[in-house]
Amino acid sequence: MQTAFLDLLARHKVSEGIDLAAYMMNTQNGWGAGKRNKQVLKSLRQYGQHAQRTFFPLRNYLKNDLTFSRQLQDFKIDISNSTDRPDLVSIAPYLGDYQIGDHYEMLITMEELRKKISTDTLPAYWEAYEILQKLVADKPDWNSQSKALLLEIMSIPRANDIVKAHLAINDIKHRFKNGDLTRDKAIEQLIHYQNKYDIDVVGPKLVYWFSSMTANRLKSGKDLK
Repeated sequence: MQTAFLDLLARHKVSEGIDLAAYMMNTQNGWGAGKRNKQVLKSLRQYGQHAQRTFFPLRNYLKNDLTFSRQLQDFKIDISNSTDRPDLVSIAPYLGDYQIGDHYEMLITMEELRKKISTDTLPAYWEAYEILQKLVADKPDWNSQSKALLLEIMSIPRANDIVKAHLAINDIKHRFKNGDLTRDKAIEQLIHYQNKYDIDVVGPKLVYWFSSMTANRLKSGKDLK
């Protein structure tokens, strides 16, 4: 029934069918999965180039299934080489509160953040941390995945260090603005972080820039906004 419905959406080029395929393959149990997966790829081929949207979540789901991974590679080659790009229609107005694509969007977002973290650079750690903090606030349905990835980041010593430095600088700013820290003491603490992180290592938009910019404002007698 599931694959028959997916094929119906694919034949009518319904955009949500692409999201449904990724959702199905990431939430199904193992019983009969091999047969269903073959049918899913068959249906997805009807979307031509649009089916590239499934590459991330399908790779994540199938990476440990060597037998099916070969079929997936054939599918990716076919779709990558396809010149077919049919016009799609959407049934979103009829779905109400039920949004198939949200789970799909979460899978891709987490995959992209993991790729960013895997670069093992301080700017990437901080950027991923900021994005995840925003997702925790804006996407409560994603909280289990977002918080799990935040814990992964904070378990990396270099990442933990850069995040704590940013939070410490923010804390210095807030304590100065609230009158809990003198101007000279705030400058002294900010210069500590400026000296600790070399600009070539952390990048101009990270701790060096943040701490030096803030310290320079205070040195010039300007208040912090």
